[in-house]
Formats: sequence, structure tokens, C-alpha cells
Amino acid sequence: MKHTNKIALITGGSRGLGRNTALKLARDGADVILTYRERKDEGQAVLAEIEKLGRKAALLQLDVANTGGFDAFAKTVVETLQAKWQRNDLDFLINNAGIDVYSLIGQTTEDAFDRLLNVHFRGVYFLTQRMLPLIANSGRRQPKIYCADGRRQLSHWNLLRPYCRRTSVVLGIESQWSVWRWHCGE
Repeated sequence: MKHTNKIALITGGSRGLGRNTALKLARDGADVILTYRERKDEGQAVLAEIEKLGRKAALLQLDVANTGGFDAFAKTVVETLQAKWQRNDLDFLINNAGIDVYSLIGQTTEDAFDRLLNVHFRGVYFLTQRMLPLIANSGRRQPKIYCADGRRQLSHWNLLRPYCRRTSVVLGIESQWSVWRWHCGE
């Protein structure tokens, strides 16, 4: 098995892409800590599926928009790792939790935009910052941290610098603006 004796932390692991990622990793031999924000029952269902595959799993509540709760969350992760795996670290962090605002750029309010940034940028950045000491390095130059799109690993430490992350956000906004202009016939 590809990921035997590895532990992954997946935010937003109770449904959608996070659920599918958790199950795929479990089929590949990994154990999983998954988080949910509100739908604990969906998280418990994924937990049961992972355990049916013969892997260990844990379910923790986390609102990635609430950066003030990250210290307590990290403490809970360590307690969970020690109790369930007799370890103090994990192998992968998969930042998957997300929300959507169902409006075009011209109708998006500042409040809605701030909610998106708090979950998809601020939360990811500061959760990753807080979790770095808990990610096993295993002799690698950098830990395994994955973005929610599932396509790429953060492969260079510079990507964790604020300016580089800001540039990624701006590029995403520019891409959306192009789609909006095309949609509106401009």
C-alpha cells in the first residue's frame, strides 16, 4: 500500500472532494483525521467508511474561518494523535475546506467576499502556519501540504510567503473577472 503508516489531516473531509480524498487515502493505506464545520453526521459516516477499509480515523470540528481557534485545534490534533496513534505528528495536511458565494462578481458584497477570503485564504494560510510543527518531515526539505484543488502540492517554501499567496489570490480574481466579462459580452 502506497501510504501505509501515514496520517493525513483533511479539512472539510466530511463531504465532496474532502470525503473522496479521505477514502482514496484510506484505500491506499493511510489513516485520516478529517474535519467538519457543521455536519457532524456526514463526518461520522465517512469515519465509518474509513474504518470499514481497515484504517484508523478521527473526526474533529473545525471552522477554518475562525483563526482564533487554531491553537486549541492544534492541541486537539496532538491529543488525538497521541491517543489513537501514539504519535505527535502527521504526514499530510490537505487544505480542502471551502465555501461558495453564489453571485457574479458584480453582485458580490464585501461581506460575502470577506467570508470567502477568511475560509479560502486567511484560514488556509494561518492553519498551515499553525500546523507546520505537527507535520512530519521524514527527511524531506518540506512537509506535504496540498491545496484544495487537489492538483498540486505547495512545492516551494516561497509559496508560504504572504506576497506569493496574495499574488495567487489576485490571479484567481483576474481569471474570474475575465469569465465575468465574457459572460456579460464585454
